Amino acid sequence: MSSLIFRISFFILLFCLISCNSSTQADQDKKPPLPVQDFITLEDGNRMFYRKQGTGQISLVFVHGWCIDGNYFQSQMGHLDKQYQLVSVDLIGHGKSDADRQKWTMQQYGKDIAQLVESLQLQEVILIGHSMSEVIVAEAAALLGDKVKAIIGIDTYINPIEQVKAEDSLNIVSSMRADFSGTLHAWMGSYFPENTDSSVKNFILQDMAEGPADICVSIMEELIHYQNQGKFPALLASLTIPIRTINVIPPDSAAWAEIKADFDWIPLQNTGHYPMVEVAGQLNAALSQTLTAVLSRQ
Repeated sequence: MSSLIFRISFFILLFCLISCNSSTQADQDKKPPLPVQDFITLEDGNRMFYRKQGTGQISLVFVHGWCIDGNYFQSQMGHLDKQYQLVSVDLIGHGKSDADRQKWTMQQYGKDIAQLVESLQLQEVILIGHSMSEVIVAEAAALLGDKVKAIIGIDTYINPIEQVKAEDSLNIVSSMRADFSGTLHAWMGSYFPENTDSSVKNFILQDMAEGPADICVSIMEELIHYQNQGKFPALLASLTIPIRTINVIPPDSAAWAEIKADFDWIPLQNTGHYPMVEVAGQLNAALSQTLTAVLSRQ
């Protein structure tokens, strides 16, 4: 009898161990892949740093604006990684990426993002660009073709037809070359509303001011040059994908009517130029809403 009881007890224990192990393995299979931080080597030899996390058929590629880096999208990456595969980059000359480049053109940045998408073998992509990256993601979308399902701007795409007056551009660039930190604090400081948390504002401005001044000024020069070439509206018009922007300031409806793109605006409240940090929760909700609406049309 004691032998029978032992055998029964043994098989019960064995069954429990197998069940627990299967449950643990199943749980592990459900978990998203661990976050990745790595570099890709671009065609010009520069290494571009990226972060990748989450899982899903659709990949969201976040491209930061002037003089910051991909860390500014941390809240958005954490919010969306259960539904999407997420990638954020540090553009060349920013963050952890290399900075060995003589020309800082928007077209080259577009090629960099396109190469990233190809290198990571992303198949269905939505490009999300903040500020100056309205240009970069549009350039990348034109190169990537059917892989890109939509473009989403963050505090951008207000008036893609508008150009910078020569005198204004000269003043901006010469002031930054003379006193980068002081000019940046005065100029970019005006992009925050009065009710902005001072610690957030000061962190962003100081973070930008600690960037490589020569590179940042050269990038600004190239951006102004790109805008004043007048080719951006035609590029946007050539894209047959949805273009959306999440902004406080309403876009110029007349300019967008002239471009004739599939364009729409999702409003934000009580934020400045960096809603990724200033009103992260509000932006996260707007992004979720916009992604759902865009993908429902596919």
